[in-house]
Amino acid sequence: MYDRAGSRKRLGLILYTLFATLTIFTLILARIWNLQHVPSNVSGDEVTFLNDVIRIVYFPDKASLFSLMGDGSQAAINFYYMSWIMRPFSDADAILGMRLSSVLLSLGVLAVFYFYMSTKVEKVPSLVATFLLGMNPAFLNFSRATWMSDGRGLGLIGGLLSFIFIERAVAKGQWIWAVPGGLLAGLALYGYLGNAIFPLSCLVYLGYMALRRRLPWKAALIQITLFGFTAFLVFLPQLVFNFQHLDKYTLRARSTSIASVDKPYYGRTDVLGVLGHQLGYTVLGFLILDPAVSGEGTENQRYVPPAGPVDVATRLLFFLGLGTTIFLARKDILLPSLAFAGAMTLSFLSQFPPNFARGFFALPFIYLIIAILIDKVWSLKVLRSYGQAALVFLIVGLGLWNGWYYLQWGGGTQLAGVRQPAIQYEQVSLWVETSKQHSAAGQADLVITSEEWERLTAAVTPTPTTGQLPGQ
Repeated sequence: MYDRAGSRKRLGLILYTLFATLTIFTLILARIWNLQHVPSNVSGDEVTFLNDVIRIVYFPDKASLFSLMGDGSQAAINFYYMSWIMRPFSDADAILGMRLSSVLLSLGVLAVFYFYMSTKVEKVPSLVATFLLGMNPAFLNFSRATWMSDGRGLGLIGGLLSFIFIERAVAKGQWIWAVPGGLLAGLALYGYLGNAIFPLSCLVYLGYMALRRRLPWKAALIQITLFGFTAFLVFLPQLVFNFQHLDKYTLRARSTSIASVDKPYYGRTDVLGVLGHQLGYTVLGFLILDPAVSGEGTENQRYVPPAGPVDVATRLLFFLGLGTTIFLARKDILLPSLAFAGAMTLSFLSQFPPNFARGFFALPFIYLIIAILIDKVWSLKVLRSYGQAALVFLIVGLGLWNGWYYLQWGGGTQLAGVRQPAIQYEQVSLWVETSKQHSAAGQADLVITSEEWERLTAAVTPTPTTGQLPGQ
């Protein structure tokens, strides 16, 4: 007898496998295509990171696993990872190696995001939402320009995985799942300073579950204790080092805090006026996604396109997804919502919100909400096979358009201009050699705006950037 249902199931599995393979291939290609020349120059942040990686690779006695690097708040573990990826590359291609480390981390983030989404919605909506996130121009920019490697990628991977274990601990009522959750949350703390939103969200989530009687108080206390103690033990070596160098570790946070802002600030001179501006811009930027606000700011211009982190269609999908999540789908998104609220709070307390580098979790949260919308539409019987195929086709088309847009913007003169101060790719070898000399002599790191660098570059006439890889 012909097994029609089994045949349809096998065909569906084949099509899903083919779609997943094409998705992975496209996400990888969008990250490595012309990686050495898009973005089209090497920013001050990237060469600052390069100094630290050079010290690890060539002068290991001058660095330790717990050193504070980058802007002073970054754990050295992130830069050791960069150094492992960069070692096979020549001095001239050092930036390519560093950017590749960011590419690999971003692919890890996308894999974990898909895994987390698949605990909430069906596989196809999870995959489509992951594709949209991976092709988002701002996410692509973070993926290709070393920012993912400075702790943000590690934080997202550890944070999302800890969410999976904590939600499972609550759902199954088994305390054992809190231990790997705490382990991963502790690893997230080794990343960017703002990654503290992940373990804090887990602790609040467990407490809320107990208050709502979805988890017995005794079980909640055990899980909170195990989670918190495990995360504390994992982060303890770095925590001890941070307290010994507290001024350096907190310098970035203090310098960007709204409490240290110069007044007048956006025309405001009083405390209430400043706080009102912070609140309004944070909500408009992260929740309303107002392009007039989300593309503002000196830092945001280096990270996100002029029209903001998402296009008009994605913004509409996000709004529809919020409505679907609240009124129709009823998915458990409390934990990621707490982290999103934490990202907004971090931005509110910092100067010039919205800042999508500090509130990086906002991007995955947007596409989590969109995944719930897609899942709801996907489940409608009226669509059936052809309607579902059309839905996937339209959304994949949106993702491809975003990827194409990024390559135009990322390799264009506008982004190159706002990434200043910057160096050209032809100057990377000179930078590496000079940075090595500084480290060997025990001198301070080479600075991109220093008179020394100006003298060195004035004596060299750079070859015009072609925007192509060697051999193309």
